[in-house]
Amino acid sequence: MARPPRFTACQPTREGTPKTMINITYFAPCCKIWLKKDFTIMELAVTQCPDCGAIYSLELKHIDWVGEWDIIIPEDWKYGQWDRARLYWVRVPLPVLVCRTCKCKARLRPSFLLQGTRLTLEAVVFVTFAKEVGGLTWRALPDFFCAADDKCAHSTLYIAVHKVGKFFNEQVGELARRFCPSRVDPVLDILQVTVKGNGFMAPTARFRHSWERELSARYLVAGLLPQGRFAPVRFGALFYRHVDGWNRVAANWKEPLPRLYTVHVIKSTKIVA
Repeated sequence: MARPPRFTACQPTREGTPKTMINITYFAPCCKIWLKKDFTIMELAVTQCPDCGAIYSLELKHIDWVGEWDIIIPEDWKYGQWDRARLYWVRVPLPVLVCRTCKCKARLRPSFLLQGTRLTLEAVVFVTFAKEVGGLTWRALPDFFCAADDKCAHSTLYIAVHKVGKFFNEQVGELARRFCPSRVDPVLDILQVTVKGNGFMAPTARFRHSWERELSARYLVAGLLPQGRFAPVRFGALFYRHVDGWNRVAANWKEPLPRLYTVHVIKSTKIVA
């Protein structure tokens, strides 16, 4: 399937005056539910224009599309059955609403779309879970999760997980410096506790900055262990209940995931699998 073209951040109004597109993050439990929505009534979900404040003045203009990698997990999935989960490429609709009063355009972005990666939130959580608990290599992950004719690059998975890890590392480091100034290394002080008894594999990264990201990414899946492996509850129910909490957080955080590398080192960076 051909990937959809990128949308522009600014489009002209009928009068020819440029009007900035406003992105509104809309809470959506997962991609599968979002795809089943009736977008002809989505204007009722946003009661107020984000620009002029008019009430119930928005109407559906058109739908943009963006390509993402999503995950399918069977209902009877059990720990270790990595080849039963499936990563697949899906086109996600982004409704664009226009205000009848001020002509402002607002694009609804579901909360499971993370800026800075092509993986949905569910896919990032499950890939992180598989990597940190299953002991799989980065190069092995696409072989387990992707169909032979629609395979995701292992670097895409690596970058997504490490971007999340870098984001958490930066946030935890900032909180540690603000509230616990005596802590010299927040990664060692805070995350080592998580590593010891919750079923995670030993970090495989060779470099310290990569090792810190891998440890920090475990915040995303720490709630799945040890209950996720041993409790009688179905993993699917536990997994989506866990992701739902992160979805509500993502609905309110506006920052994109940080870049891993500067422009000067991208060409010389080699991913260790």
